[in-house]
Amino acid sequence: MTTLFNSTQRQRLTEHLEQVTQHILQACRQHQSGLYWLSPYYTSETTYDFKVTTDLFQGNSGIALFFLARYSYSGSQADLHIAQRTMDFVSDHLEQNSPQGFGLFTGLSGVIYTYIRLFELGGGQQYLDRAYALALTYQDQLVRQTIKADLLSGYSGSLFVLTLLQHYHPEPALIKLIQELIDRLVAEARPSEKGLKWDYNQSKSAYDSLTGFSHGASGIAYILLEVAEYFDNKALLYLAEEALLYEMQYFHADFDNWLDLRLGSHRLQTANIQHWELKNFLPHIQELNSWAHGAAGIGLARLAAWRATGKTVYLDQCRNIAKKCSTTILRADRQDYTVCSGYAGLLSFMRDYPHTAQEYSGELLLHVIDKAQLQYQTTGSYNSYISAGRDDYGLLSGAAGIGYSILQLLDSDMSSIFCPSLPPPHKSIQQAIKLNLRDLQRGLLKKYYPLTLQQLEEQPAMRKILDQENGLHDFENSLTEQLLQADPAPSLQAVFALEQTQNKLWKQHKGHLCYSKKNAYIKSKIQQLTDGKMLDLSPHSLMLADHVSLYLLDEALRGALALPSDKLAVLFIADEWGVSSSYIGLISMLIVQQVENTPLTGALLCDQVSNKLRSMIGELDADHSLKAHISAQIRLLFESGILTTVDV
Repeated sequence: MTTLFNSTQRQRLTEHLEQVTQHILQACRQHQSGLYWLSPYYTSETTYDFKVTTDLFQGNSGIALFFLARYSYSGSQADLHIAQRTMDFVSDHLEQNSPQGFGLFTGLSGVIYTYIRLFELGGGQQYLDRAYALALTYQDQLVRQTIKADLLSGYSGSLFVLTLLQHYHPEPALIKLIQELIDRLVAEARPSEKGLKWDYNQSKSAYDSLTGFSHGASGIAYILLEVAEYFDNKALLYLAEEALLYEMQYFHADFDNWLDLRLGSHRLQTANIQHWELKNFLPHIQELNSWAHGAAGIGLARLAAWRATGKTVYLDQCRNIAKKCSTTILRADRQDYTVCSGYAGLLSFMRDYPHTAQEYSGELLLHVIDKAQLQYQTTGSYNSYISAGRDDYGLLSGAAGIGYSILQLLDSDMSSIFCPSLPPPHKSIQQAIKLNLRDLQRGLLKKYYPLTLQQLEEQPAMRKILDQENGLHDFENSLTEQLLQADPAPSLQAVFALEQTQNKLWKQHKGHLCYSKKNAYIKSKIQQLTDGKMLDLSPHSLMLADHVSLYLLDEALRGALALPSDKLAVLFIADEWGVSSSYIGLISMLIVQQVENTPLTGALLCDQVSNKLRSMIGELDADHSLKAHISAQIRLLFESGILTTVDV
C-alpha cells in the first residue's frame, strides 16, 4: 500500500472517511432483495423527487463500488456485505425493469463493471456469472445501438468493460463483441484539421467533437490506450494518439486549459451563428477544470499516453496540467466538490501524476477533502449549486465520490474507476484482435482517397508511398512532396487534387449541429426574402456559401469518375451527415464560378453568365428567354443553400 501522507494527515483523512460513510449509511434502505439508495431527479427547475437507479454515476452500483473500495482498503466484511447486498438489489431490479442506459457510468456497463469488481475482491463466482449473462443478454444495445462513442455514456466505456470481462471469463462470444466495438471506432473515425475525432452526430450539442474525459476525445483516447496495451495493438495506440492530437486544437492559451465545446441553448443565440466561427462562441464558453471537462480529466489521458509511448510531449502537458490543477484548488471559487464537475475530480490526476514536493504536497490534496467536509457541515451538500445536492449519495455526483476519493488517497495503489485499468493480459489473448496499423491506415486512405490509391497502384514509380506507415495527414504531405519530385501521370495529379479539395471540407466539418443551424438559417433567409412572393434575387449580392467548394473537371477526371461529357464541375457540399458531391453542367458551373471569390448582385450575375454563354456558344435564343433560364438556375442554387447573400 502506497500513501502520500504522514500519520497525522492519514488520521484526518480517516476521520473524514468515517463521516462520509455515516452520512451515506443513514440514507440506506432495505428491501427483501437487498440494500438500496434513492437518487434525486428534478421534476421542474426548482423541485425534485426520488427514484431507484442502478448506474455508477448517481445510482446504486456506484455506492456499492464505494463500499467495495472500503473493503479493499480495510478488509472489513461488513463493507463487503453491504456491497454484495446492494448489488443483489440491483440484480433484482434489473430482472423487473429494463436498463435505462448502457454506458460505463450511466448504464449497464457500469453494473457489469461492479459485478466484476465484486468477483475480483472475492465476492463470489456468481457475480462474474451475472456480468457475463448481462453482457450477452444486452449485447445488441451495448455494441450496436449505443450512439455515442464517449467514455461516460458511450460504447468506448463498454469496450473497456467487455475487455475486462473476457479477461476473467474468456469466451469467443466476448472477443467477437470486442472486435465489433473496435471496428465501430475505426469506421466512425473522421479526419479533422489535426488528428481524428468521433461523436460528430446529433447526439451532441457542441461546436465540434468534444474535448475532455467524460464526453470527449481524452476519454476515448484513454480507453484506446488501455485496450491497445492489453492486446499489444499498435493500431489502437495510433487511434488514441490521433484523438489526443485532435483535442490539442482546442487548447486555449489564455485559459491554460482546453475549451469546453458544449453549446447550450443560450450559446446558440450567438450573433452570426451561421458562420460557426469559434471566436463568436468564445465569450460564452465557461472555463472549467474538472474530471469531466477540462485539464484534470484530460491529464489522465496524457499520463496514460506518456506511460504507453514514453513521449516527453505528454509529460510536458501533464506538468502544465498539474500547475493548472494546483491553481484551481487554491482559487476554489466554486461550491462543487463532487467528482464529476467539482474539486474532488482533480484528485485522480494529482494522485497519479509523478509530482515532486516542489510542485505540490499531499497537504494540497488533503485541502480538497477538508474543504469538501467543511462545506458539507455548513450546507449539508457537497455541491451547493443544486438543491438536490444534499440528497445525492452518488459516486460521480455526490457523497460516495468523496468517500471513494479519500480511499484513493489513503491507498494510491488502489484500482480506481475514475481512471480504470486492465490487468496484465494472458499471452494467448494478445493476437485475438484483428487490426493492424497498416490495414487501419490503408482503410482510412481508401475511404478518403479511393481514386488516388487506385492511380498509385497503377504507377510502379509512385507506388512505394503505399508501403509506408502513413496516416491521412502524413500521406497527403508525402504524396505532395513526391509529386513535386517525380513526373507522375496527369491523372494521378488530377484525382489527388480533386480528393484533397473534398477532404478539406471533411477536415473543416464541425458536426451535425453546425450544419443543422446553417440550414435553419438558409430556410429563414429564403422565407424572409420571399415573404409569400416570388423570390427576386436581382438586387441582392450573392456569393458561394462557405460550406461549398467548386472543382472543375477535365476530360481525364470525367473518365476516371465515369461521368458523361456534360458534367463539367463538381460541388462538394458539407451537410449534417458529412460531405456530399453534386456534379453540375455548364450553366450552374458558370454561375458558381462568377461568385466563387467575388460577390455579385443577382442581376449582374445573370448578365455575366449570359455573356459568358454567348462568347462560348455563339448565337442563342431570345435574350429574355436565356436570362429567365439563368435566373431560375440562380434561384435554385440559392434555395438549395449553395449560393447565399453577402449579409449572411
